[in-house]
Amino acid sequence: MAARQCGYLQNHTHTACLPETLCTVAGTNDPVFAANRKQLSQCNIKIASLSSTIGSKTVIDIVESISKGNYAPEQLFALVHGRIVKRHGEKVKQSLQGIIEKHDVFLLRQIHEDYLHIERQCNELLAQAQKIAEAHYKEQLELLQTIPGIKQLSAVIILAELGGNIKLFETAQRLTGWCGLRPKNDESAGKIKSRSITKGNKYLRRILVQTAWAASRTKACYLKTKFEQLAVRKSSKKALIAIARKQLVIIWNVLTKEEQYKEPQIKLSAQQISRKQKYYQEKLNTLQQQQVLEKAD
Repeated sequence: MAARQCGYLQNHTHTACLPETLCTVAGTNDPVFAANRKQLSQCNIKIASLSSTIGSKTVIDIVESISKGNYAPEQLFALVHGRIVKRHGEKVKQSLQGIIEKHDVFLLRQIHEDYLHIERQCNELLAQAQKIAEAHYKEQLELLQTIPGIKQLSAVIILAELGGNIKLFETAQRLTGWCGLRPKNDESAGKIKSRSITKGNKYLRRILVQTAWAASRTKACYLKTKFEQLAVRKSSKKALIAIARKQLVIIWNVLTKEEQYKEPQIKLSAQQISRKQKYYQEKLNTLQQQQVLEKAD
């Protein structure tokens, strides 16, 4: 795996971290997952289409089971995650009614061995990246992990992309623009043509979307509250991008000020409280009207 050049390399130590981060961020195992799906489809095993991703634990476990010669439908069904069973019901059992020949078992065994080999290499490289980061950027790592949604591995990847000197970015806005999380200002003759995000560092953006998702599921968290507010009037994907942008601004502030993240104390003005009361009262009235109409039907 060749190292790529980063816009904000600091020194050789930072350069050494970069190839390791790609194992997770750039999707090294994607070709293996695609091969899994293709081979399973040829056996008429359609479980990959019911899982959230082709690299989910359910798909990997089923491939491993088949590669060992255990492919009875009831054996495979026992490996399916409960959430998939709950969501798709009988479709799950139907998706496991395939025709598996000896050559299919052989090919899936080969694919699974490739997966295990790449997974082992990724784990070794990521362990090395963590070792380097802890030796040279220990303080920054600890600061980043105070932010909701960011754990040790995420912090290592973020540092590898940003470098050890965040002050190269004069403002948080410059950082969000460099990352590609700033909305475009595409307006002509008073009409907004696009509000899509700009181009930037796709590797950093990808890990930030993952950490934003983790933050949106963290209890008693400002970012979770903000995500829920945005998801009401935007799609969940757009809301997630907005949270990733907010998280990057927090990262800039935490690293620039060298202070741990603290949950903001939100104090609403009397006008804001009144506006919220009016909004929720209107929502309540709408729900009550819907209930009346349903009873009338």
